[in-house]
Amino acid sequence: MSTQTTSGDNGFIKGFSRVMNRISGDRDATWFYFNFQKMVRSPNVRKKLARIEASFKANSDPDLFTEEILDIAAELGRHGKTSPLSLISAEHVDEMYSYMAEKKWVDRQRKDIGEFALDGVPEDTQLAHLPLEDVLRAPHLLRLANDPSILLAIEKQFGCKPSAEVIQASWSPPSKKEAIRSQLFHRDTDGLQFIKLFIFLTDVTEDSGPHCFVLNSHDANKLTKPGFFTEEQVIDSFGEENITFISCPKGTHFLENTYGVHKGTQPKGHGRLMVQVLYCSHPTIYPPKKPVLSSDDLNALGVEDLDRYVFRKFVQ
Repeated sequence: MSTQTTSGDNGFIKGFSRVMNRISGDRDATWFYFNFQKMVRSPNVRKKLARIEASFKANSDPDLFTEEILDIAAELGRHGKTSPLSLISAEHVDEMYSYMAEKKWVDRQRKDIGEFALDGVPEDTQLAHLPLEDVLRAPHLLRLANDPSILLAIEKQFGCKPSAEVIQASWSPPSKKEAIRSQLFHRDTDGLQFIKLFIFLTDVTEDSGPHCFVLNSHDANKLTKPGFFTEEQVIDSFGEENITFISCPKGTHFLENTYGVHKGTQPKGHGRLMVQVLYCSHPTIYPPKKPVLSSDDLNALGVEDLDRYVFRKFVQ
């Protein structure tokens, strides 16, 4: 469906454009934008506004977009997620896991219990996170998140260079408790355009909480109201054949448009360690107030040619 702008839209577009220009350096305006875009539920309207948004942003040299990158972008645009990518070695996956497994984790819902090790997760904890400073120093993570195949495929979807807004590692231990919010079908609304990189650092089987995504739902004008959806609603709207549960070996990584309907599932027998990187076309409320890493930190990590625009919220 065309998203061409008509003359009747000009007044709104000018106002929206002024907001886009202001947001770049104003945290209060970023809050306004974040809440405004959450109210826009129609995929077609979101696309139209996203095109306006992208027109104010930087772009890469067109010659950088190889056929392989265009194929990744096309699959992402068509289905809402890519097939597994092959951008990191098994050895590097093991090193990343070993590093994170030795760190102390926190339960953001119960900060009073303090830090804990992965082999000593408190009984009532259903989701643990690694502090940002430790996540960013994980071996090979920034190098993977900075891979041109990822950044350029996302840029092709956005129409502008992306900005990394969230970089987090989470541990989901086995639990018999009621599912938490992220384990119910929902749509994310992190911006008008956003893509997540998922990296699984443990094997994912039926009993360790496979990720679930509804193919082709990212463009569908169905189940767009805020909130959570039942399995019956999802099947009725998209068909059971489009509901995919992703069981995969450790090291599996892929891109996904999480405006599409998705959920995590609750691990029953084994825990799951997952890293997520959120890329957006415009600033969000999520990043730290100031960068965490310095150029010296990058050198110590052996990270070269980091795209400083994309990762400017995390590296000074």
